[in-house]
Amino acid sequence: MILPYNYRLPVSSLSRIFANTTATYKFLLVRMLLRHYFYRRFYGSIHVLIFIIFYMVKKIKMFEEENLDNRLYDESADCIESAEDLFLSGMMLPKQKFIGKSLREFLVRIKLKNAPVDVWRELVVPSNISLEMLAYVLLDAMGWEHEHLYQYEGKDNNIYLNAIQIKMQEEDFMFFGGRASYNDSEKVSLEMVLQPKSGRIKFEYDFGDSWVHELWVKKDRVYEEGEEPVVKLLKAKGACPPEDCGGVWGYEDLLYLNQKKSKTSEEKERLAWYGICSGFDPDDSELEFLQEDVDELWKRIKNEMK
Repeated sequence: MILPYNYRLPVSSLSRIFANTTATYKFLLVRMLLRHYFYRRFYGSIHVLIFIIFYMVKKIKMFEEENLDNRLYDESADCIESAEDLFLSGMMLPKQKFIGKSLREFLVRIKLKNAPVDVWRELVVPSNISLEMLAYVLLDAMGWEHEHLYQYEGKDNNIYLNAIQIKMQEEDFMFFGGRASYNDSEKVSLEMVLQPKSGRIKFEYDFGDSWVHELWVKKDRVYEEGEEPVVKLLKAKGACPPEDCGGVWGYEDLLYLNQKKSKTSEEKERLAWYGICSGFDPDDSELEFLQEDVDELWKRIKNEMK
């Protein structure tokens, strides 16, 4: 396998591992672990991490012993996907979930910008929820898979990132220059940057595909005495675009191909690359499934705060 030269990476060593099947799986495992580390999605318990590693190695070894060469790649890929699902179910939530005491409830709407079809969600959250915790809620409400980085852009070009992303940006600044300062999204609450009728902020997910959302507060209300705050998805419109489909332009192409009754072999291959099977409905938000995800996340938040 030929890889482009990079003085900061041992490219030759990286290339050689693909000549060995076992080493390839080790690489895929390490890649998965690193990806989840940088996206703040790793277990709090090292014992569970070890379990996942042994689970994957045992499965791959079984395939090799049974000489299932024609199934090995597909089965091992499924194995890695299963491990990633385990990661998702146990991803570590932000430490700073709320800032101060919650006195108000915000009715917020998030809308995907420039999409070929309307895609938006409406939900209620405590006004003092941290921007970092809110990001987890928004991703679940939209239907995104938590596979990429994200950021907020507020007034006066203020950028809000989590602490790990800020550290990465500071290191990049030392080498390449660019923006020098960012705001920690765990230390800023929603009500610090948004109020009813105070405008909108941007929430960008996946810097490659660049899915830009607009977020605003439609209205607020004061909690009644003794009322428990809640995070809940109320309304939704439009399906969430598939991950890694190429952003707005890729999604437009996907929808065009999806509605064609007769497709060429090349068009079928493009649809397969987008990860779309027959019957994809861009107007179906699958609200009930999204509500289940948000409800489950809220249960986890409450359990961690006990």
